Amino acid sequence: RRYEYRFYANGLTGGGSCVLYLSIYAAHDRYQLLGPVMTMALMSLVTVFTVLLAVRYDALAIAILGLIGGFLTPVLLASEVDRQSALFGYLTVLDLGVLGLAWFIRWRLLNFLAGCATFLLSLVWWLEWYQPEKLGLTLLHFSILFLIFAFISVTHQVVRKEPAREPELLLILVNASLYFAAVYEMLEAEHRGWLSVAALLLAALYAAQAGWIRRTRGADRYLELALVGLSGVFLTVAIPLYFSLSAVTIGWAMEGLALIWLGLRSGQRFTRAGALLVLAFSIVHWFDVDLHGLSPEPGTRFLILLNWRGVPMMATIIALLVGSWLYRRSVFVITPRESAIASGGLTLTAALLGVAWVTLDQWDYFRLLQEPY
Repeated sequence: RRYEYRFYANGLTGGGSCVLYLSIYAAHDRYQLLGPVMTMALMSLVTVFTVLLAVRYDALAIAILGLIGGFLTPVLLASEVDRQSALFGYLTVLDLGVLGLAWFIRWRLLNFLAGCATFLLSLVWWLEWYQPEKLGLTLLHFSILFLIFAFISVTHQVVRKEPAREPELLLILVNASLYFAAVYEMLEAEHRGWLSVAALLLAALYAAQAGWIRRTRGADRYLELALVGLSGVFLTVAIPLYFSLSAVTIGWAMEGLALIWLGLRSGQRFTRAGALLVLAFSIVHWFDVDLHGLSPEPGTRFLILLNWRGVPMMATIIALLVGSWLYRRSVFVITPRESAIASGGLTLTAALLGVAWVTLDQWDYFRLLQEPY
């Protein structure tokens, strides 16, 4: 490094970290010289020193290698026994280290990679080990990780007054969506009444973050609008959750509408494309889940359109029509071609959904008239 062979020196440093990881793993797995606790402690130590070297040399490559080794540690040490507290405690320490790095150094890619690795490991544990009796501890661990990444996403704006980019917005949206989806899965069966409270708390958190961003010097309007939109989405979702309606479809519809508004206000085409994808998820969820889960039972009174199944579909159609109106009003912000195509496509989709909704409700209405009680 002193002779200005910077990239070669970074490669040697990263290679040394990999050799240390492999040596510790071999001592534990192949030769049984180290127990799992000592192995995790040593691998954590290697991760800390690798990150410190990355900061010292201002080398993102070294930090990424250290991060890869750190997140591979629980995978390498996986066993047939569930060590939930050890796993999530280790992930918390790693992600707090990433938060510290985000506070001092501008490495957006590192934040995004850490988020992806944390979400993936959490999902693997969930599919393999989660049981309803682990609700309290799981909710605590997931909430801690969610809060860490909620603040990682806004660190660049708060500390260095740098404008947010698409990776930050994507991390915010993915973090909020996956966390709320996990909370929904855990509470929906036996604790559904708390879901509206959770939605209100998330709305308050993102509203507070938006206010925090607004008060900083050189406030980032794009990030502020994204946080305000998320707060509005969760505030909207809290209402159907309270009345035991399908909040997933409504939430995706409102999130898609918020992203259209944000993409048009900021001029970000990536955000507008994401909005259309989220709206598509809302439509698919209604046909795949709500259409069957909220269908009327024999012997019940069923009114066409005026039923619980129609509320999420109505929310989706309204989101599509308002989105179409926003595109028509933004002809001077985006190209006329994009405005015409997007507005026409959203309006046509809303019309087709309306026809499908009325047809399916008529089908169920006459089916119930013919079936005995």
